[in-house]
Amino acid sequence: MKHHYNNECKAYMHANSGVSITRYEVARLTARPYGKAFSPNNITSAFRKAGIYPFNPDVITSTATAPSSIYKHPPEMLRDDAESTSAANSDNQAKTSTCKISRNFFEERTITKM
Repeated sequence: MKHHYNNECKAYMHANSGVSITRYEVARLTARPYGKAFSPNNITSAFRKAGIYPFNPDVITSTATAPSSIYKHPPEMLRDDAESTSAANSDNQAKTSTCKISRNFFEERTITKM
C-alpha cells in the first residue's frame, strides 16, 4: 500500500507543482492505492501466510506466542509475607493492611480497604 500511495503522491505533485498535499487531498490520494492493495490476491495471500486459510497451526511458532521472560518469576517472589497476611485476616475491623513481598521485589505497599 505504501508503494502505491507514494506513486499517487508523486503523480499529484507532478500534476500540481508547487502545491502541498493537505489533509483534504489525503482521502482522494489514498482511495486508489487502497483498492490496489486490498485485492483478492493480497487478501488470500495474507490469510495463507497467517495460517488462517488453509488452516496451518505451524505458521506461528510456540516461541512467538510464549510469554515474555519478565513474567517468569521464582515462586518465592510472588508469595505474600505470612505475618502481614495473617494480621489482615485476623483483624476484620481494620481499614488498612500492609502487604509485603519477599526479596524487595516491590516496595512495601499499604492497601486501603473501602
